Amino acid sequence: MPYDTLIAEAQEAELHGRTGEARDLYELALRRISDAAHGARASDVLRWIARTYRTDGQLELALDCAEAAQAVAEAFGDVGAAGHATNLRAIIRWQQGDLDEAESLYQQARERAIDAGEAKLAAMTSQNLGVVANVRGDLDLAARHYEASLAAYRELGLAGDVCIALNNLGLLHSQRERWADAARAYDEAYRVADVLGDRGTCIHIEVNRAESLVAQGELTQALAACDRARQIAARVKEPRALGELHKAFGVVTREMGNHDLAEQYLADARVVAEQRQDLLLLAEALKESAELHRRQGRNRDTLQCLNRAHRLFEQLRARRELADVGRRMRGLESDFLEVVRKWGESIECKDQYTQGHCERVADLACALAARTGMDEQSLFWFRIGALLHDVGKLVIPAEVLNKAGKLTDEEWALVRRHPSAGVEMLADVEFPWDVRPIVESHHERWDGKGYPHGLQGDAIPLVARILCIADVYDALTSERSYKKAMSHQDALDVMRLQAGVEFDPRLFALFETVAGERAARATEGRPGTDPRGFAHATVVSHPDELTGLPLRGAFNDLARAALARRAAGEKASLLVIDVDHFKLINDSFGHQRGDEVLRSVAQTLRRWLPSGAHLARYGGDEFLVLLPATGGTEAAEIGELLRAAVHGIPMALGHATPIAMTVSVGVATAPEHGVDIDALFGSADRALYDAKRQGRDMVARAGSAMPMPSLVTQLEQFSGRGAERAELAELLKRAVHGERQVVAIVGEGGVGKSALARELGPEVRLRAGSLVSGRCPETETRPPYAPWGTVLDAIRVLRVVPEQREWSALPHLVPALGDRRGHAGAPDRLELFGEVAEFLRLAAAARPIVVVLDDMQWADSLSWDLLEFLAARLDRERILLCITLRIDEVRDDVLVRRGRLSRDPRFHEVRLARFDRDELGAWLVRVLQQPVPDAWIDALHTRTEGNPFLVVQLVRAMMEQGGIWWSGRAWTIGETGHVALPTAARDLVGRRLARLSPEACRTLGAAAILGRRIDLDQAIAAGIGSEDDLLDAIDEGLAASVLEPSTRHGNDAVSFTHGLLVELLHEHVHPRRLRRIRERLTGAVATATPAPGFTSPSGDRS
Repeated sequence: MPYDTLIAEAQEAELHGRTGEARDLYELALRRISDAAHGARASDVLRWIARTYRTDGQLELALDCAEAAQAVAEAFGDVGAAGHATNLRAIIRWQQGDLDEAESLYQQARERAIDAGEAKLAAMTSQNLGVVANVRGDLDLAARHYEASLAAYRELGLAGDVCIALNNLGLLHSQRERWADAARAYDEAYRVADVLGDRGTCIHIEVNRAESLVAQGELTQALAACDRARQIAARVKEPRALGELHKAFGVVTREMGNHDLAEQYLADARVVAEQRQDLLLLAEALKESAELHRRQGRNRDTLQCLNRAHRLFEQLRARRELADVGRRMRGLESDFLEVVRKWGESIECKDQYTQGHCERVADLACALAARTGMDEQSLFWFRIGALLHDVGKLVIPAEVLNKAGKLTDEEWALVRRHPSAGVEMLADVEFPWDVRPIVESHHERWDGKGYPHGLQGDAIPLVARILCIADVYDALTSERSYKKAMSHQDALDVMRLQAGVEFDPRLFALFETVAGERAARATEGRPGTDPRGFAHATVVSHPDELTGLPLRGAFNDLARAALARRAAGEKASLLVIDVDHFKLINDSFGHQRGDEVLRSVAQTLRRWLPSGAHLARYGGDEFLVLLPATGGTEAAEIGELLRAAVHGIPMALGHATPIAMTVSVGVATAPEHGVDIDALFGSADRALYDAKRQGRDMVARAGSAMPMPSLVTQLEQFSGRGAERAELAELLKRAVHGERQVVAIVGEGGVGKSALARELGPEVRLRAGSLVSGRCPETETRPPYAPWGTVLDAIRVLRVVPEQREWSALPHLVPALGDRRGHAGAPDRLELFGEVAEFLRLAAAARPIVVVLDDMQWADSLSWDLLEFLAARLDRERILLCITLRIDEVRDDVLVRRGRLSRDPRFHEVRLARFDRDELGAWLVRVLQQPVPDAWIDALHTRTEGNPFLVVQLVRAMMEQGGIWWSGRAWTIGETGHVALPTAARDLVGRRLARLSPEACRTLGAAAILGRRIDLDQAIAAGIGSEDDLLDAIDEGLAASVLEPSTRHGNDAVSFTHGLLVELLHEHVHPRRLRRIRERLTGAVATATPAPGFTSPSGDRS
């Protein structure tokens, strides 16, 4: 059989999975290569043989063949073939788990590909190097490799590979939370896949887009992406894509709160995965199901799903089939900890004296286990078992657990059964590490007199012996219903007598050292006599290890006692304090930085509290303050004092970027809002929620009903632009790291440009920066440097620039910066610009600065000159220069200025369009925090066409006319009816008409009778004007952004840019003239001769 025929048959066999047959054929072909002229072919054949061994999992044989292929290629001087063989070696080494060697080989393969001009191989190796960088967590390097791969595939015209590379980039950008970049990558990938007719890939892209939108909290858009994917899936049979789609629908519906539907979708995803034996899809669907069960409080089901997912990821890791399996497994393990902690809390809810017991025992037991030499992975699963060690107590009635007196024989038998009950509860949960001995045997004794099985000495599992010591120590040093808490030393004295009796004596000797070290650390820095009253709080045995404050359980005991002692009519108040944007801190800086922030906030609160106040950590990022003998007004003043103490103070955390923090405070007072701690907490928590809704960084007092939120203010302040906000946040991050950025936010009037810029405020404060803004006034004279004067004076007030610095020219813009006497006349422009640049440099050296210049379409030429100068002069400063431009009022000279700025490689443009109907609905739901009727959304969108400013004005008008009202707990929306256009909305739209001549205004007003679209021939037939008159009016309308080309209806058609313009233009035409135009238009239509192919109203073709 000839060589070519053998190769063709071998490849056909390999394609259909017959690897053994393929290998035999390849070996026959190898023996056909006899002359040196075709010797280079041998490298290809050896590489293909290696590929069959790799498919069969025989990696050592595969590696031998790949190395032989490389050696042959090098002997014959075939650099390209050597590159392909090296790339295969890298793939095999990856599968063997040697990531370093794989990366080195990929680099060699890429260099050889470039030398040989093998562009596709170079692109492929760039993609593989990107995957390696992604696994290592170097996302910036991964992005560079992916971009290089994409560029190469584009140049080669390989559309399918371009699509895959774009999808991978979208996933990477989502991982980096660069949402706008991710959206662009998905958009282009979808367009390419659609052109190729690759429906399966289209579904995958929409699913990935949905997951990105879920991460941003844009659930309505995520659901729309899933719906688009479902419509595609209905036309093609793509089982894997269908399974991914079910999973995505499950995640979206779960996040939207529809748990029943989410459970069905995720079950469908698991069925598809099991039918296809798709381990990755099955593992991911199980992980999402676990999260669903966790939210439903189904702890055992949660652990079952997590354990199945963990086993599947282990299989994938063993088979080297998943690049980032390590990251996914770390995520799973975090979920494990979260679930068992919550289950531990549910145990402690039954026993009012054991709050924090499971966590404390786990901490101490893990410290002892680590000292015995237990490895890190085993320590993780040991912690899981330690947190669950008392899970069997859930079967014991609360009255038995909290009984102060001696237990009866029946009650004691019930308590002694909790280890066995715990084992039974976990029987269906197959943990990756055996936690059963911890749960079952932690009450066994060294002398064999423990329970439930009376095990003795080394027969007791080591993990149970470790936990037993930690469990007893915590019980002795905690207050219980039947005893007081012991000190650390007293507890050790008692336990020392039981070494060799109850405890393993060798372990106990090690425990004394561990416990002594921890006790010494716990007393370091603990407050003694705080002059502001913290020392007056009740002392507890186990304060929060992070902040040193009492925990919720101890605080509740103290509060109950204090409220019980309250005299008749005496006031007492409770503050609930929450750190604003705390999740953003953890996401941006990591949990370690978040912990440091909580410590700093706790120290600040402690320092500023008055004498007699009691402070505690409630949990997470919330704190509680009890103020005995304090009324509501005084409590609110104290809350304001605490808020101000935290506000704006940069918390310098090590060598990292300082963080500026704010808190929100809810206040409730006894007896108005309740007489016990639970009622007070509920009222104060609702007040805190109200403070959050009102914008954070404020104090809110509880009332019988929530005060009416300022709906119009909230709509004005919240842009609803998630992707664009993320894009600005990314630019801010770059600026904070010393890369000056310039961004233009562009859109029509009222589209939300200024609101979007303002929303950078929390991000800026988190990075201990400042946002300053100046607005260009809309005046005929256009005063010079108007926005800059406001900006520079705002920076001066911040006191971040040394005050002793003398300025020669700056006082002309900011008089407070110096004496203008002796500097008569206009300053030297170059000197002034240089001093502004120096002023900004000094400010940015002290803290990151965001400068917002609003409405630059109205700026004078000197303001533009200064902006261009700064964009060229500033380079490594921590500055973000942001301008907003109203595109419908931009003059030609402003377009030239924007064009010059765009040449800067660090210039970016963010374009804002009107909301579509779904985006408008999502915006309203987010602001109102409640469902919104579809009919109301439809009516608002029809009238405003999605312009946010017009929506705000119509909502204001509806409120004034009683169409929307506050019921005390929620907004009530009445029937939708016609609402007169408010003055502000008329002004926004009407200002375009003011730029028209009277003749053009009359002509277009008459043409508006034709509707939103103007057809030139119809307008002439209706007698609105001559062709020249109409063309002149249309030219003016286009220049004034009153009209825009209507490309869908031919070259002669134009449309009004907004439907409200039609409504306003009608007012410029006399009613009699409108009637005459209608009559002529009707007559013209009736007598018109149908054109060929015209469809008459009856539907018959003429």
